[in-house]
Order: sequence, then structure tokens, then C-alpha cells
Amino acid sequence: MANINLTSNLLNFTLENMGTGASFIIALSSKDLIYSLVNDIILPLINNYLFFIKNDKPNFKNLLINLITWILVLINTFVFYTLLFKLDKKKSDTKESDKKDYNKKEY
Repeated sequence: MANINLTSNLLNFTLENMGTGASFIIALSSKDLIYSLVNDIILPLINNYLFFIKNDKPNFKNLLINLITWILVLINTFVFYTLLFKLDKKKSDTKESDKKDYNKKEY
């Protein structure tokens, strides 16, 4: 019985704080993507064409790695978020059906 209560409390906590958690995860992932874009692409181009420093080359490989990681984080967060709300919907549907069954009982 305690296990069910713990699972229910964990699910409720997760659902209540999911928006904050998802925003935090996406923001951290976006920070890495922006950092890579600036350091690996924009700054070498500025150095090459503005300051004529020819030894800086854009690092598209690192940017591509960070872009793929960012996309995977977005997909993973979306799937996790969707699955949690499906679990919550099933739980709330079960509670509503239990309430209807309880109200139908005659005393």
C-alpha cells in the first residue's frame, strides 16, 4: 500500500513541476548549442574576415554534434512529458469511474 502512495506522490510531484523541469533541461541544452554556434562558427568567421586572422577555421563538426544533441533533448523531453500526461489522464479517468460507481450504489 505504501508503494502505491509513493508512486502516486512521485507522479503528482513530477506533473506539478514538469513545466519547470522541461524548461530547465531545454535551456541548458540551448545554452550549449548557442555557445557552440558562437565559438565554433561566428567567432572564427569574424576573426577571418574582420581581423584577417587566417588560422581560425569554423568547426562545423562541433556545431553539428551540439545541434543533434539539442534535437535529441527536445524529443526526449517531449516524449517524457507526453507519457507522463497519459499516465495522469489514465489515473484521473480511473478516479472518475470509481466515483461514478460509488455514486450508483444504493444503500
